[in-house]
Amino acid sequence: MGQRGSPRLRCRRRYRIGARAGGRRLGGDRGTGGSWARLPLQPFEGRLGRRRARDRRDISPRAGLRGGDQGATRRHSALAPGAPAARPTLGRQRLPQSVRRSLGRRAGRPARPQGKDGRRRHGQREARQLHRQRPAGHGGGRPAAGRARPARGPRETGRGAGIRDRVRRRLDRVAPRRGLRVSAADDAPRAPIAVLFGGPSAEHDVSIVSGNAIADALETADQPVQRILIDLAGGWWWLPAGHRRDGRAPAVYDDPAALGAQGPISAGVATDLLRAPQPQPIVFVALHGPFGEDGTIQGMLQAAGLAYTGAGVTASAIGMDKAVFKRLARGLGLPVVDWREISQSRWDAGQDAVLADLTAFAEGTGDPRLMIKPARLGSSVGMTLGHSPDEYGPALDTAFRFDTLALAERYVSDARDLEVSVVGNDPARLELYGPGEIIAGHEFYDYEAKYTPGLSETSPRAEVPERTRAMIHKIARDAYRGIGAEGFARIDFLLRGDEVYLSEINTIPGFTPISLFPVMCADGGYDFAGICRRIVELAEERRRTMLRPVLTPGDLPR
Repeated sequence: MGQRGSPRLRCRRRYRIGARAGGRRLGGDRGTGGSWARLPLQPFEGRLGRRRARDRRDISPRAGLRGGDQGATRRHSALAPGAPAARPTLGRQRLPQSVRRSLGRRAGRPARPQGKDGRRRHGQREARQLHRQRPAGHGGGRPAAGRARPARGPRETGRGAGIRDRVRRRLDRVAPRRGLRVSAADDAPRAPIAVLFGGPSAEHDVSIVSGNAIADALETADQPVQRILIDLAGGWWWLPAGHRRDGRAPAVYDDPAALGAQGPISAGVATDLLRAPQPQPIVFVALHGPFGEDGTIQGMLQAAGLAYTGAGVTASAIGMDKAVFKRLARGLGLPVVDWREISQSRWDAGQDAVLADLTAFAEGTGDPRLMIKPARLGSSVGMTLGHSPDEYGPALDTAFRFDTLALAERYVSDARDLEVSVVGNDPARLELYGPGEIIAGHEFYDYEAKYTPGLSETSPRAEVPERTRAMIHKIARDAYRGIGAEGFARIDFLLRGDEVYLSEINTIPGFTPISLFPVMCADGGYDFAGICRRIVELAEERRRTMLRPVLTPGDLPR
């Protein structure tokens, strides 16, 4: 029935709240973090700015965007697609410029800031920008939301094309969350940030929403930002300085050239361009799904010596692969729902044998329902609840449209969906927020429940007993440490009565209007821009601590 991990770990353990004190401890609870590993950054040359204390000051939010569901045929005004010419004129800031120049400063801005001579001599700060030219990036700091269905092009023929269309239709109707706040700008100069979004995965559109929301928030905090789109074919596009999504549908990014973007550029050339400026930018990885969350882009950036946000190569790969993560979690003694793994090759070789094994597995759980999903994908893409053996086959066919490995999990009836935000690099000093709760409008939290307005509800603080909250935090901390995660992550749970089950870890959670991760971080004093800036600070911190000397032939054990 596919791989299941060690046979000795087949027994199902329930993690109950209030277990006796002498019970088994969760793995990795020591300050140094139990079993965790990470791949160090490669050395690189470049000036590093001094770290600044993060600004958590609350300011009044700007007026919220108009919300509400306007139906399938009429999109929300903030999400309706429009031609680039319909946007406000940006003057000199929209003048074409080279890719290299756009990383260092805003377009149309001279090398030195406007201001009178002798500022430093008279104890005054240097000017941060031209006084009479306010950049378009200094707006309300609204998080982006939604998407529209694209016209199918020649590249929309892969196994992820159909699901992208369906997800886009639902994201078109997601109303933006009101009143997200951003931090006040810090006067200290900051290293530029390159925000990567898009990517060649079925979660391409979700990433466009997340990436633009992050870039908007950082720019509002006066952070130099370069937006970089990775298209479905893997080409990199430098978007022009001052670019903002302004609520347009993600489908407009199907034609980056129409947005004034420069490209497509190969990944190798792109990383060379990112390495060229001094100081080098911090890369904010806002990619979801394969390529962005599975260690691929992390390995490319690490090999290029570029600092980037979030988990490293190893932790990203483990977090993306649900089968590997479950095996590791069970090995650490963390409570996970029992499962089976089915490879596409085994399914193709003998479907009857696979279905017989799944039927026997379900009978052993006492419930014929099985949750069947791709092993390496997110956003509930390709996920199906099989109610009986005759539904297992179609559910597997759906999962295999997106991956070559599928999971069949025991269904936990009447369970609550909870999420926890984790922030930090040092395993001994992690920040945990939540749990938040999702009340799905369907039998489970599928993509329709996620993207249909009004169908599901979310709460940033679930009503659970304090001992349950403490137990969930402990499991989340151990899971984060166990895979060697860094930066930030969202960890998902199922709660039924006093039984807690670890579901999965997301090393690059969403930053969309329906995303709980940034909202839960408000418990730590972070507004939307504040948590984005904190994630950048953690990337800078890791770059400083992980620098290693360049080896010479004399260093080798010859």
